[in-house]
Amino acid sequence: MISTYADLQTAASNWLQNTNLLARIPDFISLAEARFRRKLEDLDQDTAATISLTDGVGTLPDNFGGLKSVTDSTIGRLEYVSPSQFADYAATTGNPVVFTIIGNQIKTLPAGSGTVGIVYKLGLPALTTDNTSNWLLARAPDIYLYGTLLQAEFYGWNDERLPLIKAALDEALGELNVDSDRRRIGAAPVAPRIGRQ
Repeated sequence: MISTYADLQTAASNWLQNTNLLARIPDFISLAEARFRRKLEDLDQDTAATISLTDGVGTLPDNFGGLKSVTDSTIGRLEYVSPSQFADYAATTGNPVVFTIIGNQIKTLPAGSGTVGIVYKLGLPALTTDNTSNWLLARAPDIYLYGTLLQAEFYGWNDERLPLIKAALDEALGELNVDSDRRRIGAAPVAPRIGRQ
């Protein structure tokens, strides 16, 4: 069973059967995680937070991995505008209606103080000797193993197996994303269309 960072390193070592690569396994895991951060859209990554605003500026959470929505308790959902468009909006008073992201900050207009609610995608916490597990390792240890082995392949462990391991990783990532969609919407029937048939 692969449930910790140490378990993953041991499993990768067993699969690689190459003692020359053992010292590189933490690097292979880190590179795999970088790929996972770009590819994953999993329900377990969705979370919510409340951001305090001062003059329309708030700091995003440290584990921020991508924004899903921003809401104000009075007016509802805020609209996103690009940073370049943001400067075009008049700095009137009242509840915020638009927002943008610049660095690790969210900025709203009209600028005021208060709070906004956000739904965002968690970043994938890196596995380390201090952080021995995360939601992805707990849910899909095979993805971690395939990703680690794929990085070893790129390093030159066994070039003939590269397409097989890449296919296995891509399939596992696809299955995880499909499973997430299924869990998100469940088996509920699609809402009927209103209007023309």
